[in-house]
Amino acid sequence: MTPPLRASALSGAGRSSRAVRGGRRGVLESGVHFYEEDTRLARVPPQYEVSVTEGDEPGAGYRVAFTAKTFLHDLALFPDRLDPAAGVDDMLVDLLPGESAVFHVTGAVLECPSALGSRPVLRCVNDTVAG
Repeated sequence: MTPPLRASALSGAGRSSRAVRGGRRGVLESGVHFYEEDTRLARVPPQYEVSVTEGDEPGAGYRVAFTAKTFLHDLALFPDRLDPAAGVDDMLVDLLPGESAVFHVTGAVLECPSALGSRPVLRCVNDTVAG
């Protein structure tokens, strides 16, 4: 298990959101566990870099890559808002500043794939903070 994170990485000005990131060696998944209830956490507006590219093979959908600049809580992609047939391989991902994740979207051919990288398709809990 990693040591507790600096509150500045997870919180808004003057409010603490103590958390710990845990995982086991050799296990790809880990989690962020908070010491406060979700509704009491201080949040910062989401900041991230996103790129949308076509899949590795023709007709393989889209690759949506994210790199967090602030802590992103429960990052989710809703491609079915662009096409009801679209699906995504992962959801509700927590990213610490500097961490990256890639989502793969399948089942649709989109006129504007870049829409996968913005609201209302791309959302996270941090969206509740005015920025």
